[in-house]
Amino acid sequence: MHRRFFWLAVAALPCALLYGCKADKDEADETPKPEPKPAEPHKAFKVNDIRLDNAHRISEKVFAGAQPDGEPAFKALKELGIKTVISVDGATPDIETAHKYGLKYVHLPFGYDGIPPEREKEIAKAIKDLPGPIYVHCHHGMHRGPAAAAVGCVLSGQITTDEALEDLKVFGTGANYHGLWAAARDAKPMDEKELKKLKVDFKEVAPIPPLADAMVQYDELVDRLKTCKAVGWKTP
Repeated sequence: MHRRFFWLAVAALPCALLYGCKADKDEADETPKPEPKPAEPHKAFKVNDIRLDNAHRISEKVFAGAQPDGEPAFKALKELGIKTVISVDGATPDIETAHKYGLKYVHLPFGYDGIPPEREKEIAKAIKDLPGPIYVHCHHGMHRGPAAAAVGCVLSGQITTDEALEDLKVFGTGANYHGLWAAARDAKPMDEKELKKLKVDFKEVAPIPPLADAMVQYDELVDRLKTCKAVGWKTP
């Protein structure tokens, strides 16, 4: 009799173990799982370096800001790891100082009225193919430079159109620059094959039309006047 109970107990053991495991699994399944954290919203974040005016990073590869002013600024870019500098301003790039710090310069200028479609593609191609990180700049780093960087990043698939518009707000792009805002608002990712096939002869210094050159001189004159005003109309 004892032997019979023994073998019955042995036979029932797997069932008990199976039931216990299932019960443990059921209890584990009922344990509340933590909800996934929402993705961090995209936002251009400021580069805290007094040598670089209004500089922000807007993607893993792209920074934007004001024109680098002298060796301290180019040294700051070098320390950030920048490999390529793209100017969309009409002023002649300071390629001599850039070369001193091992930086490649590309000149793709356009005006305040907007970004021509072909220029948008050239900027996107530069952002996609040239060595990074890349620093895109205009004169003050508030209007054309941020717009170019944002549009180029959208076309090359790095950020969305909505993110580009938010970035312009962070940079302080003027609401009266309707063409620049329209360029960001209308930006859409390019077809990868089209972007890959696009051929661009990147130049360090591009020819500037006389009117654009006059606008550059006007900007520089206004900047000098503002500096004089800040020091009580004395020679700075």
